[in-house]
Amino acid sequence: MTEKYEYASIRVEMASDATIRDYFAKAAMQSLITHFDYGCIGFDERYMNEFAKEAYQMADAMLKARG
Repeated sequence: MTEKYEYASIRVEMASDATIRDYFAKAAMQSLITHFDYGCIGFDERYMNEFAKEAYQMADAMLKARG
C-alpha cells in the first residue's frame, strides 16, 4: 500500500506543469502512434516531429470543441 502512495505522489509532481492542452496532445499522440503502427518501424525524427505537430493541432481542436 505504501508503494502505491509513493508512485501517486511522484505522479502529481510530474503532472504539475502540464496543461490540459498537453494532456490532450499526449492522448492524440498515443492514438497517432498506434494508428500508424509507428512502434514497429522504429524511431525516426521526421515522423515524430510531424506527429507532435499534429497532436497539438488535435489538442487545439479538442479545446475549441469544449467551448
